[in-house]
Amino acid sequence: MPALFKNNATATLAVSINSSTTTIVLNSGLGALFPTPTGSSYFLATIYDSLGNYEIVKCTARVTDTLTVVRGQEGTAPQNFAIGDGVAQRLTAGNLNNFVQLDGNSILSGINDFTGTITVPTVATVDSSTKAASTAYTNAAITAAIAAIPPTSGRIIQAITNQYTSTVSTTSSSFVSTGHQATITPTSVSSKILVLQSGTLAQTQDNAPVANSMISIFRNGTNLAGGTGIMGNVNVGYYGSIYASSSISLLDAPASTSALTYAVYYRNTNSNALYNFGFPNSIANLILLEIL
Repeated sequence: MPALFKNNATATLAVSINSSTTTIVLNSGLGALFPTPTGSSYFLATIYDSLGNYEIVKCTARVTDTLTVVRGQEGTAPQNFAIGDGVAQRLTAGNLNNFVQLDGNSILSGINDFTGTITVPTVATVDSSTKAASTAYTNAAITAAIAAIPPTSGRIIQAITNQYTSTVSTTSSSFVSTGHQATITPTSVSSKILVLQSGTLAQTQDNAPVANSMISIFRNGTNLAGGTGIMGNVNVGYYGSIYASSSISLLDAPASTSALTYAVYYRNTNSNALYNFGFPNSIANLILLEIL
C-alpha cells in the first residue's frame, strides 16, 4: 500500500463533520491540491481547528473535493470539526516510519516490506540485465551451471615435466638412481598419477644381452616395478654399443596428498650401462599427470 504525497496541500472544510463522519467535503477547487488514491494507495491528512485540536485521518479515495477517510489514525481521536476548519497533508510520524532507513553502519533496518511489482527474468531465457531473479530462475541457472561442469573422473588436474640431458652410467646389478626425477603433489587422495618416461639405455659391451640393462620408476624410494625393472619398446642396434630406447607408461595410485618424487632408476648385470645414451638423441623426458 504505497503512500501518496503532494506539496502544499491545504484546504478548509465546506461541511462540518462529527466524530463518525467518513466523507469529508472540502471547499470548491481545493481537492485538486491533494493526491488521488487508487487501488490500495492512500495519503494521510490532518484536520485541525483554531483551538489546537487535531486529528489524523487516512484518505483512501478522492473524487474532486470529496475525501473518503478512515478516522482517528496514529493515536489521534475522532472529533467534531466545523466549517472552515483546516485540512492539510502534513508530515507525520506514521509516514516517516514507513520509510526504510540506514543505521549507523549503512545497513537497512526496519520491519517494513517492499511492495509493488518486481520484474524478474523468465526461466527459459538467459538474462544478464540488472533485474531481481526469481527462485525458479536462480535454481535453473544453478542446474545449468552444474551440468556444464566436466566429469568428476578422468580429468587431468596438473602436469609436471622434466627433461634430462646428462648421460650417466653404472655397473651395479641393483637399481641406482639416474638423477632423472620429477615431483608432484596430488590434490586428492583418490587421484592417480600417470608416469610417462622416454629415453635411451645402452651397454658398452658389444653383443651383451641388452635385457640385462633395465630401468624402473621409483616413487619416494619405492620400486613400482617390483624389483625386476621395466623396459619398453626395445630396439637393439649397434653404434659402438648395444642400445635400447626406453619408454615407460605407469599408472600409480599413491592415495596421498603429500609431495611425491618419481625417479628413473637403472641397473646392469653384465657390463657398464648408460642412461640417456646419445643415440638417437641425448634428451630423456619424464612426465607426471595427475588424473582424477
